[in-house]
Amino acid sequence: MEYIKSKDIYLLTRDILKLIYKWPMDHGSRVAYMVYKMLQEKGGYEEFELADFVMVATMHDIGAYKTERGRMNDVLRFENRDTRAHTIYGYLFFKYLSPVPDLAKIIMYHHMDYEQLQKIDYPYKEVAAYINIAEKMDIYSRAKGSQFDMKMFQKLSGTKLSPRGLECFYQCQAKYDLFGKINMVYLFGKKSANVYTLLALIFIFLGTTMSNDLVWELSDMLNQLMVIPNAIALLALTSHVVKHSHTPDRLSGRENG
Repeated sequence: MEYIKSKDIYLLTRDILKLIYKWPMDHGSRVAYMVYKMLQEKGGYEEFELADFVMVATMHDIGAYKTERGRMNDVLRFENRDTRAHTIYGYLFFKYLSPVPDLAKIIMYHHMDYEQLQKIDYPYKEVAAYINIAEKMDIYSRAKGSQFDMKMFQKLSGTKLSPRGLECFYQCQAKYDLFGKINMVYLFGKKSANVYTLLALIFIFLGTTMSNDLVWELSDMLNQLMVIPNAIALLALTSHVVKHSHTPDRLSGRENG
């Protein structure tokens, strides 16, 4: 008899939820990758523990399918609203319906301010703090685009966000180029990650052979060329923006005031 493994339950649940509404699971997958790299960089965890943390990080917003279904189009508002309802539903799901009930409180605490989290006696609170950082990085980077500055969260260090977690994220970003690889995989699939890494190494090598002035000029030129795909995307999404701007936000049949 072949037993159902935790991984199979996780993949099945994730795929079903993506059919219902794709964004939370795509967002969760990006967050999970960042958290995995951060915890791997920090060290101290076995690979099987990291696998369980990835499962939880991927589905950290699973409660939003119950509480926020009609209000997830504006991700910044979703991130900054009162998050207690969807974290409670997420906690209940992992506590009673998942193969990792001991990790359920990670979901409960992943929006909690770092100062409050420090007062709680829970062995995995650091994982919750890392998910909080990765989630904010993903949401704000996608909402702000080329205007996003990851250092904007530095002012929250020690109060709302973990100083150690932020430092670990910055190290991982410098080491693995997290955002670049995540976007490449999102656009072209998992196999493209190796191609991206190879291209990055080639450009790093070429950069060492050029003069500083030429490197800066090329950097400025490529940054300016980003306007072209951004403008195309804005034009392509115009109809969606108009549609959603005239559609009232609903939660349980009520309009969002």
